[in-house]
Parts: sequence; C-alpha cells; structure tokens
Amino acid sequence: MRQRLEARKMLVEKTSIACKVTTQDVKTKEDSLSAEVRSLLVGGTTLSIAKSKLQLQREAMRKL
Repeated sequence: MRQRLEARKMLVEKTSIACKVTTQDVKTKEDSLSAEVRSLLVGGTTLSIAKSKLQLQREAMRKL
C-alpha cells in the first residue's frame, strides 16, 4: 500500500514538472509568434502604403 502511494506521489510530481515545462514552452512560443505577427503587420502596412502611392502615381501619369 505504501509503495503504491509513493508511486502515485512520484507520478503526480512528474506530471506537475511536465506541466510546468510545457507551460514555459508555450509562453516562449507565444512570445515568438507575437513578434512574428507584429513583423507581418508592419510588412502589410508597408505594402499597403506602397500600393496606395503606386496608384496615385499611375493616376498622375494618366492625367499627363
């Protein structure tokens, strides 16, 4: 009975440690993805501005 209790206690401890490690990994990946999303947003904004400028230049050339 005591061995089963110790085995169960060790299992709970291992599971707790695994959960903490997984939580840390998720946080690290979340931070990384957040940075990538911000980068994509900046890139998208830059492309949108460039497209608008190009359209304005095309319209200006058509008027000539």
